[in-house]
Amino acid sequence: MPLTANGHLDREEWLHNPDRMHFERFWDGSDDHGWLKHDRGGWRLVFADAPEDDEAFFRGDDHRFVEGEYVTLRERDGEMHTFRVVSVR
Repeated sequence: MPLTANGHLDREEWLHNPDRMHFERFWDGSDDHGWLKHDRGGWRLVFADAPEDDEAFFRGDDHRFVEGEYVTLRERDGEMHTFRVVSVR
């Protein structure tokens, strides 16, 4: 994901290269992947296998992707999941 120097999602970089913003998530034995998107609702993950199941970052413009920080994703059904950032490269 494109990040600014202080660890926020970089909208300008995303605007210039939206098709290059891939992600992979390893969760519960599954390997999910897709694309990072930004729209009027904010930042979200759109899954390649199930685009209708996209997940939004809660307050995505405010979170910092820095090791040890936390980010929260909201599933389509409203359920929230909080993750700790363990690596940034």
